[in-house]
Amino acid sequence: MVVSPDGRWRPTPRGSGPPTDRDEHGVLDTGFDYSARDQVMPHPYYGSQYWVGVVSPAANTIDEVRHLLDEAHRFAARKHANRSARGTRDGSVLDATPRVSAAPPEG
Repeated sequence: MVVSPDGRWRPTPRGSGPPTDRDEHGVLDTGFDYSARDQVMPHPYYGSQYWVGVVSPAANTIDEVRHLLDEAHRFAARKHANRSARGTRDGSVLDATPRVSAAPPEG
C-alpha cells in the first residue's frame, strides 16, 4: 500500500514499488508537500522502505496513525513468532529472552 497525493491509501501496482526518485537533498520525490501538517504521507527519506510520516498529527490523522502503528506491531510480532518457531539454521531454538546489557563503566 502507498499513500497517494490525495491522502488515500492505494494498493501498490504490480511491478511498481515505493518511490525511489530523489532530489538533490536526498528527499524522495512523491508529490507530497512535506511541510503539510496533520497528513499521513510517505516519509521523505525512508518512504522507499514503506515508512510514513505525519507532521503534527491531530484530529484528522490520529486514528489512522494509531491503526498503522497497531498494524505494524502485529506484523512485527507475527514475524518474530514465525522466526522463533523456525529456530536457527543449525537446528537450535532461538532464545526469545530479551537481553539487557550492563551499563557502561563510569569514568
